Amino acid sequence: MLTVVYDNYEGKPGFETAWGFGCVVEGYEKTVLFDTGGSGDILMENLAKTEIDPDEIDAVVISHNHWDHAGGLDRFLTRNPAVTLYSPGPVSRARRRKIEDAGGGAEHSRGSSIVCSGICTTPLLGSLLQEQALCVETERGPVVLTGCAHPGVVQMVTSAADVTGETPYAVLGGFHLKDGSQRQITKVIEGLREVGIVRAGPSHCTGDAARQAIAEAFGDGFVNVGVGQQFSLPDLK
Repeated sequence: MLTVVYDNYEGKPGFETAWGFGCVVEGYEKTVLFDTGGSGDILMENLAKTEIDPDEIDAVVISHNHWDHAGGLDRFLTRNPAVTLYSPGPVSRARRRKIEDAGGGAEHSRGSSIVCSGICTTPLLGSLLQEQALCVETERGPVVLTGCAHPGVVQMVTSAADVTGETPYAVLGGFHLKDGSQRQITKVIEGLREVGIVRAGPSHCTGDAARQAIAEAFGDGFVNVGVGQQFSLPDLK
């Protein structure tokens, strides 16, 4: 199960929208929170509305260290510090101590990290701003979750294919196309098709024009992602 707990696009009425992204992956050896949005208070409120208990989350993966993806982390750790944190950058001494004192751990690696059986990260991609995606294995192929995809969503999906050795089935999250030209958007759509993506769920920083273009290109393969929505894996329905 994939539950979107933070997004600037509405998924279900009653959930607060805000700039950023966050989702929870359940049904595997560990329950994983991927990104924490920009506000810890909003994150915790939306988690409560989905009836996901923060204390039941085993691992937190941060895609990149921008406020709208890591801003809710400290508030979350105040509630549940006993997690394994997968950080795209060095973890501060104070944050590491809080986590380790609670029985958790903090990891920072430039390479791919195995979160648990069936879930791993891509290596860090990009130069000035480094970002990782989350790969969730399903019977139809990996589902790739992206925070903003600053290095390029096609590059991140390609990296996921390299890490898992399988053709990714779907990609969901921020595609970083809100300021993209029509040519850039078309190139991304073509690239996703070439990599083998069947289902695409652009959200967060993708932008309305790009979301519409992707919806038209993928047809029934388009996944309308917004906060509060829950998707079964691998069907994403």
